Parts: sequence; structure tokens; C-alpha cells
Amino acid sequence: MAPGHNTETLPVDLSTIDPLGVIILAASLVDVRRKIGVIKLLAGTGVAGLVLGIIQQNLR
Repeated sequence: MAPGHNTETLPVDLSTIDPLGVIILAASLVDVRRKIGVIKLLAGTGVAGLVLGIIQQNLR
């Protein structure tokens, strides 16, 4: 595979980072350390993303 494929760079402007994504990522990392199952983790992060997204839309 050629170099440069499947790579991500950090955003230059930190205001473009989604705070909800950061919260979900942090919670997921804590759950992984607690040895939560993969299916439960995926379901939990999906539900958390949906609920937090709905809350965020209602606050605008």
C-alpha cells in the first residue's frame, strides 16, 4: 500500500473537534479498561451518541 493512505491528521483549529465525540471516546476507553464486551460497548456508544446528539439539537 502506498504511503499516505488511511492516515488522519490532527485538526489545526481545535474548535472543529466535536465535544460529544470526545465525551463518547473517553467513556469508551474507560469501559474498555473495565473489560466491557465489544457488543455492549458498541451498543452503548451508539445509544450515547444518539441521546447526546438529540440533546445537543434541542439546545440550539
